[in-house]
Amino acid sequence: MLVEMPPGFVEIEFELDDGDDGTGRLHVRAVADDYSGRASAWFDLASLHDFAQKLGAYPLSLDAPVELAGGFADQEQVGIRVRPVGAKGQISVAVHLATPRWPDSRPEAVHEARLELLTTYEQLARFTKELAAVVRGLQPLARLEPEHLR
Repeated sequence: MLVEMPPGFVEIEFELDDGDDGTGRLHVRAVADDYSGRASAWFDLASLHDFAQKLGAYPLSLDAPVELAGGFADQEQVGIRVRPVGAKGQISVAVHLATPRWPDSRPEAVHEARLELLTTYEQLARFTKELAAVVRGLQPLARLEPEHLR
């Protein structure tokens, strides 16, 4: 039985850089319950294609979540970790979004959000196709919707 969930989503957009190095800026926006965040980080196309391909696996591994992380130095500005939870086929999409920390940044000035969105393999499969199209430049946005199994 499906239960109505509070609004939530993960949205991804990708801007390919003007250069020839195959990199671009990934913009991620996430909402879960009454919390939200957005951030961006630079990624190469190969990493994004690999992430999208791994998301399409069925079943996902309990021991090795599908992960995408980017930022600079030792900082993560965008982190997405996808793994199965529970026995009913529920999928956890954990999202970490943060602003950069510069040498002169006060710790209080750094914004950070950690959210979890629960969804299903069906929603994840649709999102995976959209993400692959975004990375190929065929559509502007991929959006993952929550779906909670009861």
